[in-house]
Amino acid sequence: MKYYVLDDYRKKESRTLNKKKLIKCIMILGVIIVTLTIFSIYVANADFRAWIDINIFRKEITENTGAIIEGDMEYDKYIYGYARNIVVLSKNKLENYNSNGKKEFEIDIEITTPLFDTSGKYLCIAEKGGKKLYLISGENIIWQKELENDIYNINVNHNGYVSVSHKTIVKMFDIDGKEITTAYLSSTYAADTAISNDNKELAIAEINYSGSLIQSSVKVISIEKAQTEPQNAVIYTYKAEAKNIILNINYQENNTLICMFDNGIIKKVGETITEEIKFDNDTIFADINLNGYMVEIKKRSTGLFSSEANVEIKQVSSGRINLYNTSILPKEIKTYKNIIALNLGTEVHFIHTNGWLIKKYTSTKDIKDVVICENMAGIVYKDKIELVNL
Repeated sequence: MKYYVLDDYRKKESRTLNKKKLIKCIMILGVIIVTLTIFSIYVANADFRAWIDINIFRKEITENTGAIIEGDMEYDKYIYGYARNIVVLSKNKLENYNSNGKKEFEIDIEITTPLFDTSGKYLCIAEKGGKKLYLISGENIIWQKELENDIYNINVNHNGYVSVSHKTIVKMFDIDGKEITTAYLSSTYAADTAISNDNKELAIAEINYSGSLIQSSVKVISIEKAQTEPQNAVIYTYKAEAKNIILNINYQENNTLICMFDNGIIKKVGETITEEIKFDNDTIFADINLNGYMVEIKKRSTGLFSSEANVEIKQVSSGRINLYNTSILPKEIKTYKNIIALNLGTEVHFIHTNGWLIKKYTSTKDIKDVVICENMAGIVYKDKIELVNL
């Protein structure tokens, strides 16, 4: 008799435990469904996402809440962001500041009016219209040179290879500062250069002003052939339609070459050229210096005297477009890796290339400039730089 009583008790206890497990599973499933529903709405609905960003995630910050770099930023000071630092160049001193606004170190360089370019841990600085050139990493000058011709453009890739434009001459240097190749342009000027991620190609954006119509082209040089058989070093040439002026070129993932003209953006993969973006009268800004993306900002009328900015962020590999909208037209944009900064005057919107807001910074006065580096940005005023963690 005791056996059956114990058995009944066990069955009753088992049923109770099963009910508890069922209720727990239902609750967990409910939380998952609610979370997925909210996430789906967050992804699909821009207005809902903006409300969540500001009210739940607290992505809106105001002036004077971050670390400050004090000083007069108006005269003879040049501010730039690279790696994890904000750098300020003034009176032949390059000062490096961390995310706390503390000066970590300074480097003596003989540059007064700089050209900057950065990739990865490398910072290249040259004297604009001068002859001095530096490659820097951290607090070390890797190499420095004084070239024979005036410098008008520089480019550095993430391996520390540097290209320099001297109007009709382009030089390329390796990580040790050794000159790898020199390209001479007979009737064109070098508007921009880019080095592929594997160091095997040098692309030169050229403009020919000598004819009745301006002619732009892009020339790709094989670095290996430039050293072994220079007469066959040019492995590809693209000629744009007359009057289309080339502005910028950039190698992105898988050595895809992106070229921006004043009328649109094209992509070169191997021997194939595709038109990615066609500018129109509504295009106000565009940029190709992102990781795997390009961005176009278009003005859209919302009323008789009102308009908004549509930010269209296009993925290079898939062509997918991510969108972000703002009711204020930006006065400038800045880009760094996967971050786009929209300077709206007294606001800065930092957005990811996925189209989502990272931070919204608001100020009571006009913002002079914005610089971006790894996980940080600097909001530049006349009398200070305020640091924002991203």
